[in-house]
Amino acid sequence: MTSISKLCIETNYAEISNESRELQSGILIYTYTMNSNGSKLYNTTLGDRILLEEKSKHCFDESNWVYQNWLNDKEVLFTPYSSGFALIEDIEVLIQGEIETSSEASEFVSQYFDFINIVGYDQSALFYNHDSIRELKTFMMKGIDEDDALIQHIKNISFSALTTREDLMVMTDIDFMNKFLKVMKILTGSNTINLGSLKIINEFNLGDKKYVVVEKKEIFMGQESLSNEVLILKNDNEQWKLDLTGWGAKKIDEVNKLYGSQR
Repeated sequence: MTSISKLCIETNYAEISNESRELQSGILIYTYTMNSNGSKLYNTTLGDRILLEEKSKHCFDESNWVYQNWLNDKEVLFTPYSSGFALIEDIEVLIQGEIETSSEASEFVSQYFDFINIVGYDQSALFYNHDSIRELKTFMMKGIDEDDALIQHIKNISFSALTTREDLMVMTDIDFMNKFLKVMKILTGSNTINLGSLKIINEFNLGDKKYVVVEKKEIFMGQESLSNEVLILKNDNEQWKLDLTGWGAKKIDEVNKLYGSQR
């Protein structure tokens, strides 16, 4: 990312104790200040506490120097906690800001993998072609209209069971896609990839699309896995963006296999 305007950390709790006093959810963020020579001066912390709920959301609207530290380090160090007994089921980090993507296809693909390696799939919508997102959205809404059990299941996973067709209609393309991409955690067990290395093998044009072949090395439980992948890009307002042609159906088919094996 090139800039950050806000950071929110949402913690999902379970088995919250029924103590009479008001319990709190807290987040402690660790950062540091720097001197005029650009050296770290001393450590400091940022904190936020709110009433403990099943979904407790903490947002930080901080000074530019804090954001710059996060951008330089490409990480945010924090500790979630509660003032009484509660189990942490899931943690989601949401970053608002801007990112400048390259007009060069190979560099754009490298930026994409760097982003999902550090930030995660569920905030990577800005890398996708807007027309493709709208097509996926239409496909999802058609499945809801037809009461398709699998589409309903995917909707419940990605958006929640309480999300209605009308809710999907009013979502922006970016918001819709980011929420839909939560399905990647169900498929892979992680919202991010553990990328050891990435190599651009080739890129070529076919019609109005560009195909970029990459060799990626991922690390699973200390073991390296080498694989090749072809990413399809389509022009979107003078920028190459990921094309979803066939992608949505493929992911839905993967969910179907996973979903079917669990029924």
